[in-house]
Amino acid sequence: MRKVFSIIGMVLALIVLSACNGKTTKSKLPDLDDKTKTQIELTFSSFEEDVNLVFEYQYSNDVNENLFIKYKEPLKTGDEFSNNDTITIILSATKYRLPNLRGKNQTEIETLFSSIKTDYYGLEFSYDFEYIESTLAAGMFIEYQAPFEVGDVVADGAQITLIISQEKFRLPELTGKTKTEIESVFTNILSAYPSLEIDLSYEYVYDDKLEKDSFVAYKSHEVGDRITRKTEVVIYLSTYVLLPELENKTKTDIQNIFSELLRAKLNHGVTIEFLYYYDLAGSEDLFVAYLADLNEQERLRKNQVVQIALTGGYVTYPDLTGKTKNEIEGVFANLFAKYGDDSYTIEFKGYYDKTKAEDTFIEYDSEHQVGEKIDNNEIITITLSFVELTLPNLKNLKVFQIEELFEAMAVPLDRIIFMPSYSEYVEAGEFIKYDNYKTGDKVDFTRERVVIFYDARPTLPNLEELNKKQIEEALGELHITAEFEYLVDNNQEYDLFAGYKNNEVGDPITTNMLITIYLYKNDDVNVGTEIVNEKELFISKYIDGVGGSQGIELYNATDSDITLDDYYLAILGAGSYVPTRVIPLAGIIESEKTFVIVNDNSTRELLAKSDFQTSLMSFGGNANIQLRKTSNNTYIDAIYEVGNISVLMDNEIFVRRSEITHGRRDYNYFEWMGFVPDFYDLIGVHPYSGYSDPVFELIEDKTFQEYGMTKVKYLRAADGDTIYLESLDPRDETSYDGDNRIRFLLIDTPETNKPGQPGEPYANVATDFTVSMLKAKDGKDVEIYLQASREAGLIDTYGRHLGLIWANVGTEEEPDWKLLNYELLKAGLGQIMIAKTGKYYDHPIFGNRYLYQWAADADRYAQENKLGLYSGVHKP
Repeated sequence: MRKVFSIIGMVLALIVLSACNGKTTKSKLPDLDDKTKTQIELTFSSFEEDVNLVFEYQYSNDVNENLFIKYKEPLKTGDEFSNNDTITIILSATKYRLPNLRGKNQTEIETLFSSIKTDYYGLEFSYDFEYIESTLAAGMFIEYQAPFEVGDVVADGAQITLIISQEKFRLPELTGKTKTEIESVFTNILSAYPSLEIDLSYEYVYDDKLEKDSFVAYKSHEVGDRITRKTEVVIYLSTYVLLPELENKTKTDIQNIFSELLRAKLNHGVTIEFLYYYDLAGSEDLFVAYLADLNEQERLRKNQVVQIALTGGYVTYPDLTGKTKNEIEGVFANLFAKYGDDSYTIEFKGYYDKTKAEDTFIEYDSEHQVGEKIDNNEIITITLSFVELTLPNLKNLKVFQIEELFEAMAVPLDRIIFMPSYSEYVEAGEFIKYDNYKTGDKVDFTRERVVIFYDARPTLPNLEELNKKQIEEALGELHITAEFEYLVDNNQEYDLFAGYKNNEVGDPITTNMLITIYLYKNDDVNVGTEIVNEKELFISKYIDGVGGSQGIELYNATDSDITLDDYYLAILGAGSYVPTRVIPLAGIIESEKTFVIVNDNSTRELLAKSDFQTSLMSFGGNANIQLRKTSNNTYIDAIYEVGNISVLMDNEIFVRRSEITHGRRDYNYFEWMGFVPDFYDLIGVHPYSGYSDPVFELIEDKTFQEYGMTKVKYLRAADGDTIYLESLDPRDETSYDGDNRIRFLLIDTPETNKPGQPGEPYANVATDFTVSMLKAKDGKDVEIYLQASREAGLIDTYGRHLGLIWANVGTEEEPDWKLLNYELLKAGLGQIMIAKTGKYYDHPIFGNRYLYQWAADADRYAQENKLGLYSGVHKP
């Protein structure tokens, strides 16, 4: 029973499905042979499927028009098709007749002919176009070219020509073309359009951007304008003017030149402006230059303003007494009105002065005064008064810069209190803030002090304009060790600060800091062993005489005259590192001649020997005196070192030794010989040597005991500097034997051996030297004098007499007196025991030289010649 129901259900389902679909199989493409297009359309309309029929044509002369030929591949008879399918069918096309194309343009014609070739499948023909001028719009169909006309049958392989209307000639684009190129263009046009008659002409317009004779525009036409068969065409061509050369031309000349140049040029719009150039020579209205970066032979631009600078004289510093800042600006604006804005700049500086009204003129800078010419582009510095100071912005400034700023405004630095502090927001040493004030506040410094907080961390100072000594002092106070390196620059002062090597001003100072500093040096001056000038101008005498008589002698050791204007003297007081006064020099110093500069209050005798007198020639006995070049302020010779405080040359006249022919930056005391301060015979004479050894002068009127001389007889020697004598002068009955023996002045010879104490080196040599000079020769006593010194006294603390020993080592007829004390020193047989101390001038004087000078010379001689103790050879 269940099986029966199942079969019935299936049958019902099929019935329902069939009712829903209408059919169960697809239709097939029918056989259409010999059917026409209309019959084909009826055939497909009978099918239940709704299809899209597309017809294409194949040309054929063998069948009738519009008959079925075939389905378009890949379709064929019997193929199944479905609803909405597209079916393409090829029909026969036996003839095609040329259509009437009036009103159609070329594009439409090409589209139509393309469709014909598609519709008439297999029909092959070609077509082209010819153009003629017409009243029709350009590109419109006119007619078929013979032999074809409307309605003609188109045979397979036909070639059809269609006549199309041609637009009238249009004016071409000529941009960038020259006159020659334009004429070539129109020649070609007239060849292509023989019916055209164009009357071409040119006019010129001013154009600074185009090349000369280039196309600018059509005068009465536009590019693309149609023209008739006979037309006049005018073309604008470019022209321009070059800026002319105007050297030595006046304003009137220039105006005439430009008028002539521009007269024939249309629409140039050029104007000429004259600006006046500041001319210290005072000439007027002469050409100086083109302005605004213009140059001669450049193109003159259309509508350009040509600015030309002419000479216009100069302006002098006006009297501004009593004028305020605004009035001053007005005065200068009027003075410089014709020169433009760049002829001058005014810098105003404030100066604290309660006696004047605010912003009132005080003075020009120190280098200028009323009536002087103002240089072109001068920065005119004018100091104005202020009563209440506006506190300046001190951001990023260090203490020394702040001090300089307030000093420049004449604010006393005792009205400013610097308070050390610390701030992480500023660099070491920089301004932090005002206390109870701020930038821009008004302050009356006569009533108030301003407290400035600054970052107290130590920093490297600004050493500009400081010399080596000043730098060493400044860095020493900061506990900084400095090394120096030199940069050669002959335009800078020797030993002047040139910069930090690896640091900058304001760098923080660290513990045990070592820095390297650059200093300037010159390679044309004598320093140490570097002698580059064997002969030059140098200081030959130092005069510190009696009664304020002071001076310096210069000597020209060269073979040529020297202009003294290139030099000056600088005097640095005791301990000073910079000049306290300078003495300008002028005139000529001849070859191998002297030039003497003295104080104008010197003695008559010294004044008579001088070449130049000045009150500036005044110095202390320890003053550093320098001979300097004016070109760079470098000193090339000096008395003492910079910063000297010693008085080695005080109250004497010192002469450069005769072998010296040049100066030196490093002072050498041993190059000088000292003489008593009233010995003026040597002034103006150089070289001057004097006596080579002390000169014996017998004092007959006083004995040794009276600080004179006593003739004595040699008895024996205790050692090199102690002897026993016997007086031969009946006026002097003093014993010089035993405990009253003679101890030599000037020298301390080595001690001889004593019980328990060996002798010192050269003790025996010194003793032998003394004995050899004093003992009898050939049975005859040597003539000897014992001389006293008032400064040394007669007796030392041991009761020994103190004296100088003169011995005649010659003959009675030809005496040769030697000062034994001096000779021992000269032989290097003892230590020098005299100096420029106490009343050194009360020692005996020989050859116008103090005794200490002779002793120093003797000791120096021994050292230089490596004698005795200086020889390095041991002797008992």
